[in-house]
Amino acid sequence: MRPGPKRKKYLDQAKKMYESGMSVGDVGKYYGKSRQTVYQGLKSRGVRFRSQTRLKKENHFYRGGVKQNKLAGHLVERAIKKGALVRPKRCEKCERGGEFTDGRTAIQGHHDDYNKPLDVRWLCQACHHQWHKNNSAVLCDTSLVIAKEKKPNKPKICVFCGKSYTHPNKRKLCCSRSCATSHGWIKRKGDQQNDQLTKELLVLCGV
Repeated sequence: MRPGPKRKKYLDQAKKMYESGMSVGDVGKYYGKSRQTVYQGLKSRGVRFRSQTRLKKENHFYRGGVKQNKLAGHLVERAIKKGALVRPKRCEKCERGGEFTDGRTAIQGHHDDYNKPLDVRWLCQACHHQWHKNNSAVLCDTSLVIAKEKKPNKPKICVFCGKSYTHPNKRKLCCSRSCATSHGWIKRKGDQQNDQLTKELLVLCGV
C-alpha cells in the first residue's frame, strides 16, 4: 500500500527534522505519533540513524568519570558484617534515611580516597551521587597492591598411559582426550565384568 500525500509529506518533513538533530522521540511528540511509528517511517525513507551511545556529559547517568572501586566497596561490606564498621541509619550530610523498595538501606559508604578502604563517610544515594557529580575521588594506587603469585601446577601422572603432564584442573586424570576416552571405556568394561562376577558369586552363595 502506497503512502498518501499527507503521510508522504509528514515523513519527508520528519526526515528533515531528524537529520537536523532532533531525536526520533521528539519528532514523534511533534506529530503526535509513537516513537516506533516514526522510526519505521524514517527507516522506509532510507534514513541512516545516529548511534545511541551517549558518552560523558551527554549521558544523564554520567557522574564525572570513574566513581567506584569494587574492592573498596567489598571490603566495606565485609567490615560491616564482621562488626568493624557500623552503618548509621541517617545520612551524614542531609540527615535523611530510609530504605529502597527491595529492602536495601539508602545509606551508602562513600570513599574520598580509595587507598583508605575503611575510611568512609555515610551518605544517602542522592548526596552520594551529587558528590561524585561535582568531585573526583582519589583513585587506588595500583603500585601498592601486591600481586598474588600463581603457584605452578604440580606434575601429574596419566592413569592410562603413565606419562607426566601438568593441568590446572586437579580432577583431570588423563593427559589427553584420547587417553580419557580409552580410560573411560576400560573402566566401564571393568565395571560390567565386576557386576557379572558379583552376580555369579551371589548365585553360588544361594542368594
